Amino acid sequence: MSCYPDTFTIGHYTILTSLSGPTIYIKLTDNIGYLCYETHVEANKLDLSLPAVIIYQLITHCFAQDTGYTANISVSGKTMAIRFRARVNYYISFDFQVHIKEKLITSDGQLTMSFNRLEEKIDQADQHSKQQCANVLATV
Repeated sequence: MSCYPDTFTIGHYTILTSLSGPTIYIKLTDNIGYLCYETHVEANKLDLSLPAVIIYQLITHCFAQDTGYTANISVSGKTMAIRFRARVNYYISFDFQVHIKEKLITSDGQLTMSFNRLEEKIDQADQHSKQQCANVLATV
């Protein structure tokens, strides 16, 4: 069983997930500090006694923050912990955690991130200047 990648945003994190066989891939990028956390989780290591597809669905519902589903993200040092809580049909509850190490970025990756930050700042400055121009034109 293979699922196409799913993307989510929680707070200042962009999240990418996918399923390939019994392995669940999770990647989180901090959009403020541009840190990256990435892992491959074997579904049977989560001790849920559920098929990988069902566990993946629980995780994606939590990341989507559907009613009854939450994903709480905390960072300590270079490790991120994600606590998934799911209440299915208001009857069955699941509560499990995944720990993810910070992914080290190569020099090329760091350079790309720096360019991304610059582009973001330029876009913000451009939006601000357009807003200022619109305000000036509105007063004339």
